[in-house]
Amino acid sequence: MLLLCGHATLQVGDERLELGAGDYTFLPAHTRHRVIATSAQPPCVWLAIHLDPAD
Repeated sequence: MLLLCGHATLQVGDERLELGAGDYTFLPAHTRHRVIATSAQPPCVWLAIHLDPAD
């Protein structure tokens, strides 16, 4: 997941991640996560790439 614009707070397992524009993280398949907060101004814009584990 790449944050293109804005700010976001994610909960990944027991870890809380603060992301800003240009920050990224890799979440392996089936990793429990949730978005806690996103910015409205500037808007939060994500690029998420889902990989097929069979590849």
